[in-house]
Amino acid sequence: MKLNKIFSDGAVIPFGKPFKIYGESDGETIVSFHGTKRAAYPEKGVFSAEFPPMPCGGPFTIEVSCGEEKAVSRNVYIGKVYLIAGQSNVMFKTKECLDDWSDAADDKLLRSFFADHILFYDGDIDRFRASDGWIPCRRDCIPDWTALSFFIGRELRKKSDAAVGMINCYEGASVIQSWLPETAFENGRFDLKREEMHPDHFDYDIWNARSMLYRKTFGQIKPYAVNGIIWYQGESNTTVKESEIYADELKFLADSWRKDLGDENMPFILVQIADFDGRKDKGWRGIQKAQKKAAEIIRGAKLVVSKDVCSSAGIHPPEKKELAKRIAQILE
Repeated sequence: MKLNKIFSDGAVIPFGKPFKIYGESDGETIVSFHGTKRAAYPEKGVFSAEFPPMPCGGPFTIEVSCGEEKAVSRNVYIGKVYLIAGQSNVMFKTKECLDDWSDAADDKLLRSFFADHILFYDGDIDRFRASDGWIPCRRDCIPDWTALSFFIGRELRKKSDAAVGMINCYEGASVIQSWLPETAFENGRFDLKREEMHPDHFDYDIWNARSMLYRKTFGQIKPYAVNGIIWYQGESNTTVKESEIYADELKFLADSWRKDLGDENMPFILVQIADFDGRKDKGWRGIQKAQKKAAEIIRGAKLVVSKDVCSSAGIHPPEKKELAKRIAQILE
């Protein structure tokens, strides 16, 4: 019997909404948290206990037992939890930024969780993994945290005493089709010819097969409850034909992920890709327009424009602080 990795010591659980505590067991499982106790019965070896909405606070302890087996997670807080997902501009590290973060300090109530990549990398790309659990903000960790997670989390912490948890779920050069569930492709609505698709579909086919990242990366997160989703992706879909279906693909993704995470009205923050001097063509502009359209057709979605606070010299703008502030303002 064991808890899922995301319920490690230091976990942050979202305030103000129902949430599930889950893991693996082979019999009746008793789950206790913050004065509430639930009995759960496993299905196919997985137990799940649902708890009611709770206000911010902590530290608390999760206690789980199944027969003689016990598991405990300590230093758990209820706070603001956000899933940030997408491709390499989400993966971009704080140490790669031009932004000044020299005033950053340790903050035990700002924490990050990192979903594993399909492939592990040597060095600092995979410095943090799901098996590390929730990582508290420390000066020695900040350089290898994803920049947007760090700057968004820090902004939110400035405005509130509540704990903030940032869940990182990304893969460089990933296409949206890989993040969609299999049901997205049932009637051929998103089918394209090979020559109509961006090269990243094929250059990075290990993780860009249909639904691969949905199963293998987002699958590490669901059904963990969060207070909102931040989506920043699109550079790997910048062909004219892909831009024509991208808004509908985004809507399918938002609807599916909201349902998977237990809240069909969950805030969905959509970051519009920045301008890029190397791509001033119809495909790039088409994705920017599609993202604007998606924010209009996805119920409760908010569009965050990045081009006026990010340079256009490269596909990975090294400025992330002002963009993070803009995102955090929407989340507050």
